[in-house]
Amino acid sequence: MKRQLPIVLCIIFVIITSVGYLAGCKANSSMSFTYSVTTGDKVKVTLNTTDGYTMNTENPFVVSKDGEEILTCQFLTKGGYEYYSDLINDEILESQNGRIIESGNKNNFDYIFYTIESNFVENDFFVRLNDQTSLIIGSLASEEEAKKCFDSLTFEIIK
Repeated sequence: MKRQLPIVLCIIFVIITSVGYLAGCKANSSMSFTYSVTTGDKVKVTLNTTDGYTMNTENPFVVSKDGEEILTCQFLTKGGYEYYSDLINDEILESQNGRIIESGNKNNFDYIFYTIESNFVENDFFVRLNDQTSLIIGSLASEEEAKKCFDSLTFEIIK
């Protein structure tokens, strides 16, 4: 019996360590849809669903969490890009109680994260995918929730 005690303790240690390790792991899951945009581009949108986000297959598509719409995403043509790029500058945003929160690059696509206040607060994104296709993404969620949800999205132009 004395010889079996170290073996039993070793097995118990391995089981406890394995359970503790597995409990600390968080599985990643995602969903993807490919959209045929009016510009002729095919855009693959992937959403990391680990934090409970889901999206529908419509255009515009909506990203939700717990039944609440977080982002509404609409593909734009070159004309739409030109229209919004003229509107999203400091001077015009300031006239609407808005501001640019950040500009950056996500998966090799430039984006602007900005806010506008009127009767409600919008935290929106403007993403340029290429010369022909862009996205305008609207959100009435908080700045933090909108950004977290946006960070769960990836975009890819399918050749």
